[in-house]
Amino acid sequence: MKLAILVVLALAACGKKKVEPVVVRASCQASPSVCEEYESVDTKYVARQKSACTGVGTWAETPCNTANLVGSCREVHGWTRTRHYYRGIEGQPNPAVDKAKVECGAYGTWVEPATP
Repeated sequence: MKLAILVVLALAACGKKKVEPVVVRASCQASPSVCEEYESVDTKYVARQKSACTGVGTWAETPCNTANLVGSCREVHGWTRTRHYYRGIEGQPNPAVDKAKVECGAYGTWVEPATP
């Protein structure tokens, strides 16, 4: 009897496949010098970010561009938000970058792009 129960339990466990969560990635280009990138298995989090982007930026179901990247602030809280900063107009320095580096330390990690 015990053996029959173990066999039934083992067969039931074999039939269940583990479903891996799908990571959703998207971005909001708020200006030519700033883009926020979102990554989460929580589709509601990404939907809230999409709603917040409406009217202030351009939403895309793709990551932010990496060309002309100066640095990024990455926050990880069960979801990931990365705010990317780019060179200013015509390659000029972006004045927001120095302030962003300081503020990022309070809630995230500043990441410099890899140099070629």
